Amino acid sequence: MYINKSLRILSVKEKDFMSSGSCGKVYSKSDEQIIKTYFKETVDLYKLNDDVFSIIKDIKSPNLIEIYDVYTSFIHYYKYLRGKTEFKVDAYAAKYYQGTEKNVLRDSKEYLLENMYGLEQLVHELSNSAILVGDLSRENTIFTESNMVIVDPDLFSHSVLSFKENQEENIIAYLDYIAFLFIDELIKEEKKYNRDYSKLKKQIFLESIRIRKKIIGSDKSIVDGFSKVLRFHRSPMEFFSKGE
Repeated sequence: MYINKSLRILSVKEKDFMSSGSCGKVYSKSDEQIIKTYFKETVDLYKLNDDVFSIIKDIKSPNLIEIYDVYTSFIHYYKYLRGKTEFKVDAYAAKYYQGTEKNVLRDSKEYLLENMYGLEQLVHELSNSAILVGDLSRENTIFTESNMVIVDPDLFSHSVLSFKENQEENIIAYLDYIAFLFIDELIKEEKKYNRDYSKLKKQIFLESIRIRKKIIGSDKSIVDGFSKVLRFHRSPMEFFSKGE
């Protein structure tokens, strides 16, 4: 069982288990809510920080998981009350998102570009709040019918960098994230159809580097850059494979 700062008790049942990862388990609380609990051996570095939660809970973005509240173990709560430790997050309650089988590489570019706009705004808002984003990946993203949702902010942290440095690091992380969404889809197809997409993967990576050089240190929009690249193509795959 777990407890929050308002003394609300939270418990989970194994029958409600949904999935697990390297740091913890996810349980269903209701049709609209999930509970994430961390393994006892998970170090604080890989847990959502309470101070970070206090910031991101007020960020209303369709591209970021909505976390309702954070909880700690009774042992940690006792130490927190005695002033021996800060509030350590051992579990949290969040919104449940229904995933779909979207393929951002082959599907129509509109879904990707609309979400890139939202994600770019999210990255800027996190940068303005001195949050350094971490662990952006396909594994930590759920594609709903409308949105690409980042559902694992565990490695978001308070940045010790200057505002400019932090913003640049976040933009680079975001651009790499988009590139590897494409590459992950190619890897799946390589395994499924026994194909070799080495040239395409290299092309995607180089295109990401090219866009990065244009964006970093400027006021240019990332999504505008991608939109121009894709303007004569129905999907990213159509653009990247045009020379094949």
